[in-house]
Amino acid sequence: MVVPASDWHRYQYLLLGGLLGPIGVVGLIITSVNAATGSLAAGVAAVVIAVALVLIGFGLFRVLRGGFRRGALIVNPHGLHWQERDGLRWTVGWRELSTTSISTAQKRLRSGSFNHRVVLLVRVDLVPGRQDAFTRYPALRELWEASGARGCYRVALGPRSGYVPALDWALRAYAPPGVYRGVIDDGVAWGFQYT
Repeated sequence: MVVPASDWHRYQYLLLGGLLGPIGVVGLIITSVNAATGSLAAGVAAVVIAVALVLIGFGLFRVLRGGFRRGALIVNPHGLHWQERDGLRWTVGWRELSTTSISTAQKRLRSGSFNHRVVLLVRVDLVPGRQDAFTRYPALRELWEASGARGCYRVALGPRSGYVPALDWALRAYAPPGVYRGVIDDGVAWGFQYT
């Protein structure tokens, strides 16, 4: 069973970063040109705002590089694997897991002034059997308690509600007895939580 992770939020961050960075740079240029003619307080405030916009814009690109990798979760008789374009990132064997489950959460998206669209975010939670079970894969560190998870590694797949039945079937079929806990509804994903 292969579940490709969605990168639907990548484009939102690219657009936001692409807008804020250049706006901040233009603000810095305008501020430096008009610094001699304006008041000191207004000049300082303009510089602070422009620098903040530049940092936020370029910070979003940095987040994109590390946090939103395009890949796929593979479930098979040997365990769970994360595959990316450049190769296998990590593998967790069934014996290394205490429990695993599918976690879902609703995300309400605003697409107009009064229009709201609801998507179902899908994540797979991995609870290691031993504390040091996953240490050989540094790529897993960023998944520890991600997206509001507690005491587990959370693999975010994005709005992949169509894959839930097949993923549920694969985990039931391949996980040893007692390891798979089923589908857990986490309710609503609030704020800027996109995974």
